[in-house]
Amino acid sequence: MRSLALTRRFFLPLISPEYRFCVQTNEEAEYVANQNPDLFYWFCNIDPRMGRKNATTDFSEFLNEYKSRGDGV
Repeated sequence: MRSLALTRRFFLPLISPEYRFCVQTNEEAEYVANQNPDLFYWFCNIDPRMGRKNATTDFSEFLNEYKSRGDGV
């Protein structure tokens, strides 16, 4: 990838509650980015179906947890 003159790449994990296995979890993306901070940023991916599955679901707890792990970029 360095040959493409890219400075940093982004990870957006692919998660889905329908599948038994995740393609990539938020924690895996975080780990790879933390092991290679000069190459990667990571995002969290929160599927709305993971909550109470209704309009009153408050995702701020999930988002605040993942925000606290990031570098604020």
